[in-house]
This record gives sequence, C-alpha cells and structure tokens, in this order.
Amino acid sequence: MSKENELLLPRTAVFKLIKDLLPSDVRCANDAKELIVSCCTEFIHLLTSESNDLCTKENKRTICPDHILKALKTLGFNEYVQAVEEVFLKHKQETIDLRKAKAKEPKHLMTQEELARKQQELFAADSYRYQNEAYQYLNEHPSSLEDTNVLLSSARLKQEDEDDYDAEE
Repeated sequence: MSKENELLLPRTAVFKLIKDLLPSDVRCANDAKELIVSCCTEFIHLLTSESNDLCTKENKRTICPDHILKALKTLGFNEYVQAVEEVFLKHKQETIDLRKAKAKEPKHLMTQEELARKQQELFAADSYRYQNEAYQYLNEHPSSLEDTNVLLSSARLKQEDEDDYDAEE
C-alpha cells in the first residue's frame, strides 16, 4: 500500500456515507466519490494541523475538543461549530451512559469449574427428588409390581447416566 493510500479515509466507509446521504434516485459517479474521499481526507489533515498548532501554542501535548472547535473557527468553518459541539456532547453523554451500564454489570461471573460444580449439585438434587418421588409412589401403590419395576429401572438408569457423566469428567 502506498504512503498516499495509508493517509486516506477508508473508501468503503465514505462511499456508504455518500450513498446514505443521497436520495435513492440520485447516483454519484466513481470519480466524484474519489474526489469526496480526497476532500474529506484533506479537510481532516487541515483541521488536525490547525488544532495541533493551537495545542502547541498553549504548551499542551494533547489535542482536546476545544482545540478542534477553535481550529474550525480559525479556518472559517464557523457554521459547523454548533453542530460539532452538539455531536461531541451527544458522544460524551453516550460514553458516560455506556460506562454506567458497564458498571452495573455483574463483575464476578462464575468460572467453568464453579459452573460444573453447580451443575453437579443440581443433578444430584434432581436425582434425590426423583428417587423420593419413586419411593413415595411405591409406598402409596404397593400392589402395582409392574409400576414398581418400571420406576426402579428408570431410577437406576438415571443414576447410571449420572455416574457415567461423573466418570467422564
């Protein structure tokens, strides 16, 4: 990639902006799209250079939003200052809201080991409950030998499945 292309804005992003901003029945020639990319890149270079100059005059090492707003005014783009301020304030608020939302998220999620242990505890509790239901049923219906055999067989199979699962780990 040439040095010139490294300093250009991503063409695809600019082309998408052009497409989104134009009415659906209007097309933009490829040469015009390339010219817009070049103009946007040049504008950003100009704005950055002027912002850097203002920053340097104030003996600062970081360009701040105020430097950019002053640069817009210095370069004669006063009509854009209010819109840029509004977008910046909106961005700033969204960033604050995002930080607040992240702060509310649970900080300690369970590790894989804790999840596996919890799963085993739930399996054991369910198995115990299932076996108790089977024994309770047997006590209530002692004459139903066929039902008893089915329930015991089912309980044994379930326990064997759990034992096999435990052995795999």
